[in-house]
Amino acid sequence: MITVFDALHGPAHLQRDDTQESVEQVAFADVLLLNKTDLVTDERELEETEATLRRINPHAKLKRTSRFGDVPLSSILDVDAFSLDRLPEALLSDNGTTEEQH
Repeated sequence: MITVFDALHGPAHLQRDDTQESVEQVAFADVLLLNKTDLVTDERELEETEATLRRINPHAKLKRTSRFGDVPLSSILDVDAFSLDRLPEALLSDNGTTEEQH
C-alpha cells in the first residue's frame, strides 16, 4: 500500500487526539511518500516528521516528494513489503498504547 503523507499539514493530524486513522494509514504502508516537502522551509521539521513516520512504521520505504508526488513508478510498485507480522509493532503509538486502550 502506498500512503501519501502531507509534510506541511500531516504532523498536526498526528498530534491530535483523533488521529488513529492517520497512524493506521502510516502503519499499514509499504511505501510512504512524504509529499509537499518543498513547502516546508525548516529542514529540522522535515527530519522530525520523517522520524515520527519511522517510529510508526520502520519497515516502509520513505521517499520525499514535491510537485504532485512525482516519483518513478518502479520505486513504489511491486515492492512486496507487506507483512502481517509487523503490524502489532507498527500500531503502537508513541505513548505505548494500542487502539484497544484508547
